[in-house]
Amino acid sequence: MTTKKIFSFICIVSFATACDDFLNVQPQGELTQEVFPSSQEDALRATTAIYAILREWNYHSGGFPILDFMSDDASKGSNPNDGANTQGPYDDFTHSTTQDGLDRWWNVLYEGIKRANIVIEKVPSVEMNESLKNRSIAEARFLRGLYYFDLVRAFGGVPIVTTSDVPLKVPRSTKAETYDLVIEDLLYAVDNLPLKSEYETQDLGRATKGAAQALLAKVYLFLNDFENAEDYALAVITSNEYDLEVNFVDANSQNGEHGVESVLEVGAVAVEAYTGNQYANTQGVRGNPNRGWGFNRPTLDLRS
Repeated sequence: MTTKKIFSFICIVSFATACDDFLNVQPQGELTQEVFPSSQEDALRATTAIYAILREWNYHSGGFPILDFMSDDASKGSNPNDGANTQGPYDDFTHSTTQDGLDRWWNVLYEGIKRANIVIEKVPSVEMNESLKNRSIAEARFLRGLYYFDLVRAFGGVPIVTTSDVPLKVPRSTKAETYDLVIEDLLYAVDNLPLKSEYETQDLGRATKGAAQALLAKVYLFLNDFENAEDYALAVITSNEYDLEVNFVDANSQNGEHGVESVLEVGAVAVEAYTGNQYANTQGVRGNPNRGWGFNRPTLDLRS
């Protein structure tokens, strides 16, 4: 072998080895699933990220057409032509499996479930305050139960994902199996979440024992288990954590934010010329100023 050929061979081997090392360098400027969460601050951030789904546009715009329009409780509302092609089909039962909005709502719910799974799976091994650790896991279990409850009410049995390491294809579980997971998560939340009065002011809006009990009561109503529904509803009522606002208007105004009637609340930060959130935007009473679009109008049947 000539000197020239030996030199070329060395270059090729060196280049290949260098490429292998280069391509396997861990990202330095961002968090990865392998290293996050690894501290108490990470665990709290990961838990807060599950709540962020409740502020997503697709969470508040995707669920009510299939859950409310198609019941006796609500109609499309708004102006006749507003949303006629996107939301109208739910109102008259002409929607299709590819109806606008369903895919985005489905995706955002499973995004929330993924974030909850990360906390439930990884936070137990994080070195941190044990009280905060237990609370974070319970919050994640509560929110995962909430998101699966949305899914099972709309679609019946759905693919159940309870790990961050998800196979490419997940079979569809039964409706009963999905409800079993919802109840299991919420019972865990009831046993491990603090009361609303035990939270500091900066933590108001986080899931509480009362919120888990109230959601369980609703779950059991959908299952026609009225005995359990009554038990959990009464547990909320007799907890002395909640009451009726002295001024009725405060129940749904800024003055009543996280007030005595608030069991679970998605807070909104006021900014110049606008105070609201995605829920109020799509489903608030139509009008000016700063009101909603008027979708999801309650029916007379619901009122009576």
